[in-house]
Amino acid sequence: MQSYTIVIADDHPLVRAGVRAAFAREERYQVIGEACRRYEAFELVQSLQPDLLILDLVMDVSPTAEWLRQCQQVCPRLKILILSSHTDARYIVTLRTEPVAGFVLKEEASECLVQAVRTLEAGSTWYSQRVTQLILQYAEEQRRKHHYRLTPREQQVFDLMVQGQDNAGIARQLEVSIHTVRRCATLIYQKAGFRNRVEAILRTPRHDT
Repeated sequence: MQSYTIVIADDHPLVRAGVRAAFAREERYQVIGEACRRYEAFELVQSLQPDLLILDLVMDVSPTAEWLRQCQQVCPRLKILILSSHTDARYIVTLRTEPVAGFVLKEEASECLVQAVRTLEAGSTWYSQRVTQLILQYAEEQRRKHHYRLTPREQQVFDLMVQGQDNAGIARQLEVSIHTVRRCATLIYQKAGFRNRVEAILRTPRHDT
């Protein structure tokens, strides 16, 4: 069985050790490199060609969207999973570029990290519920700032999303299909200006169960 290879980039040794330990019992996953500087992470991605880069947002130099794209240019199959304690929604939104397939907070259990990687490997995306809430709150701020209008149904869906309801729960409460909820959510994000990878959050399995 071919391994799913991972590079860890974080400037805290204890964090790297914790991530490494999370995958120690997972035969499928192999940590093949570690970096504590951004330039080291880029060099490892270029030389080792991993499947996944688990990346902290705040190292010696915080990664930019352009740097993330450069990583994928030198390793086309690369996916990036952000692992961070950073919760500034404005910054999170700027990193919603194509290579970024997920975002997990460091405060979450190691099992969440492993599940996120499994989801990314399967071709989907993973955004923690807390991150989703931050993005939704930012969307609400943008809605108030720019005065864009939601339809009555979109407003119902948005209000329940802000309350933390998942897609299935919203569908049950409003007595509509999950497809309808997804469609409304997509329109909400578009009106808020999130035009790239809008469905990254919506396709996360935990939001559909």
